[in-house]
Amino acid sequence: MGIPHNARPSGDCQLTANSQILTINFFDGWQVDIIFKLTSLNPTPAPQHNLKHLKNEAKRSYFIERIKLQYVIDHTQFPHAALRPGTQLTVFNLSQEKASLPYKKEGSGYYKCSAKKDVGMQIGIQLYMEDTKFKAFNPDMETDFYGDATECSDDMTTGQVVPIVIGCIMGGFLFILVVALIMFIVVKRRKNNYEALAPMS
Repeated sequence: MGIPHNARPSGDCQLTANSQILTINFFDGWQVDIIFKLTSLNPTPAPQHNLKHLKNEAKRSYFIERIKLQYVIDHTQFPHAALRPGTQLTVFNLSQEKASLPYKKEGSGYYKCSAKKDVGMQIGIQLYMEDTKFKAFNPDMETDFYGDATECSDDMTTGQVVPIVIGCIMGGFLFILVVALIMFIVVKRRKNNYEALAPMS
């Protein structure tokens, strides 16, 4: 099932000094909370949330730290449920690793991912994110997405992936070459030292 078009969004832009929350209410008692968190805390004190400060925040990198799903058992959505109707359950995403969650890099305008991605949830619940776009820490309060986007790896084309792979290979080859050169210099110096210390016959 998907979130209906008549869902009711709300949020808190100052949940903490470096996090914001988006809350989506739908159906009868269903709710999704998504917490966005900056990768590092800005030294600017929390009360200084003026326009200049928010613009600086928007340029920084952040990621989805926590996803919470609250749902209610009913015969419409769960016709064969063993739990009695009206039972309310809450689950969270399993992983807290930044690398495994949607992440907007520094300097980009927003995050987007067209691919269907499974967000691992507790107790076997499957939650998918598809055609996703988000822009937290938004200073101008605009609902449009503009600027360069941070794209998820699943959306990258072959033309985008190949240069990255080649770059990694070349980087690894260069590292091996540097190590080999250092080893050659060390061995040569040791050999020269041995020859210098060898007794004259």
